[in-house]
Amino acid sequence: MTTRKKDWFREWFNEDYRLVYRHRKHEDSRKEVAFVSRTLGLSREARILDLCCGAARHLIPLWEAGHGNLVGLDLSAILLGAAQRAMKRAGASARLVRGDMLHLPFVEKSFDYVLSFFSSFGYFETDEENTSVLSEMIRVLKPGGILWLDAMNPDYVLGNLEPETQRREGGWEIREERRYVPEGKRIEKTVAIRKEGENRTYRESVRLYDLSELEAIIAKVGARVASVFGDYAEIPSGPETPRLIVVSRKGETTD
Repeated sequence: MTTRKKDWFREWFNEDYRLVYRHRKHEDSRKEVAFVSRTLGLSREARILDLCCGAARHLIPLWEAGHGNLVGLDLSAILLGAAQRAMKRAGASARLVRGDMLHLPFVEKSFDYVLSFFSSFGYFETDEENTSVLSEMIRVLKPGGILWLDAMNPDYVLGNLEPETQRREGGWEIREERRYVPEGKRIEKTVAIRKEGENRTYRESVRLYDLSELEAIIAKVGARVASVFGDYAEIPSGPETPRLIVVSRKGETTD
């Protein structure tokens, strides 16, 4: 069966994805977690959801930092398997759940914090679906709970977009082609990997949201923006900062 264009994420998050993004360093993840923990004042007892947790890149440093009430959710069985093996090697522990972020398999008011790292928002083709994802994030938060949403900064991405890059990783040739599609405000990327007659191609497609758009959606789903950062440091978001990190608080009412 052919995968529909909008379902690119169902086939991409596999061992090839791990190969392409192998350059991510554990030390960087530790620094990111340290910034989140310091900024939000995470308590060790807090119940934390790492949404789209992948291979436990942030779950492990969260555990190492003393946060033991962790849940990681991802759609990819392959990445969850990698997460389980990585946590076992690190002596870490978290509940791993396979699920769709459009329909989170948790009851209301389950978490003190929902953490969404590394551009895991904007996957769906329509703004209605992406709004539903944010609504789900807020639904599973307790009243007064915090959402950490780490998105791409549109100004920075469009000002620094590299149409094509090539490199080698583990004997594979990796070619990545990128383009901006104004009609849907999306960054489209084609990833081709080749080695000794093997050729595989994948795609990524992520909707870029600017701060005003995110503020409007977050207000619509029952939260308010508390602070905004331009990177994993205490700097405000601006045209030259690579990230758009929006920290939001769910309303205190319980109805």
